[in-house]
Amino acid sequence: MSASRIVFHETRGTAHVVVENRSEKARLLSAALFTLEPDPVRAGERTPDFVAAPGLTVLNANRSTPVRIVRVAKDLPRDRESAYVLQLRLVPEKDPERSGETGRVKTVFTTFLKVFYRPAALEAPEALERAAEKLRWRATGDAIELLNPTPYWLTVADLRADGRSLVADDTRRPVLAPAGGRAVLPARLTAPPERLTLSILTDRGTPSEPIELGAKAP
Repeated sequence: MSASRIVFHETRGTAHVVVENRSEKARLLSAALFTLEPDPVRAGERTPDFVAAPGLTVLNANRSTPVRIVRVAKDLPRDRESAYVLQLRLVPEKDPERSGETGRVKTVFTTFLKVFYRPAALEAPEALERAAEKLRWRATGDAIELLNPTPYWLTVADLRADGRSLVADDTRRPVLAPAGGRAVLPARLTAPPERLTLSILTDRGTPSEPIELGAKAP
């Protein structure tokens, strides 16, 4: 893939990702868009807001092709981002020379990419990094709760309490929905931390510079 996430800017009117078939045989490529459910992070229902083009095509061996995301809905929110999941599947084509064989297992490659629709009113340099500075937090028992009052979807790359990371490398990164989204991270704290630092995933899909969180939630 040419990206780990996609930002669909209203001002640009289009977005795409390049899909590669690195195998020695042709594969069927299917693409579809679903809503993004934040807690837990997963693909929800098939969405009518956007379509992927092509939705189904043959991708020859060692070739690549762009998959475009086309906006269909006219009434998306203008005061906050909307989030979706692009599902990409590469399925082996039938081999006519082995059509009579049974018990063969086909390897289907499935990838999910988050897609964020950003209205024109929210366009700004380093928008996510600036939004992350406004996150609120509270210590609740043996956990840290993050609250997102901003209009952006924010993905936690790392959260450190007094220097100790609370995000394991083998866990899904917490995602906070706009306008009140929450995420709870187990912390096993004996007392509220004196210093809490946060990194989020930027539009490029890379961790931001650490941001020190100051404001506690009431």
